[in-house]
Amino acid sequence: MPILSSIPRKLFILLVVIALGLISGWLLIKYRPIQKEPAPVPISTSTPKSPAVSVPTSTTTNVTQETKTYRNEEWGFEFEYPQNLILKENTFRSYYSK
Repeated sequence: MPILSSIPRKLFILLVVIALGLISGWLLIKYRPIQKEPAPVPISTSTPKSPAVSVPTSTTTNVTQETKTYRNEEWGFEFEYPQNLILKENTFRSYYSK
């Protein structure tokens, strides 16, 4: 008779698991944040006329702070950085680091 007593126990466990799944699914759907769709933006069919913008021919630099210039001839770029900048190389170690 051990087979007959184990069937109701297995059935009870199965029903509890199904009930917990249904309750958690219902709670997930009920309390999930609703994502609102953004309001449609009206599209203008006419082209607005933009005012003429003058581009300065020379750039001004801020001479109040001493800077150094880094140039990379291979890639063709340069940038200025503060003279008192502290640079720590390879502070993050990973498989792809040198």
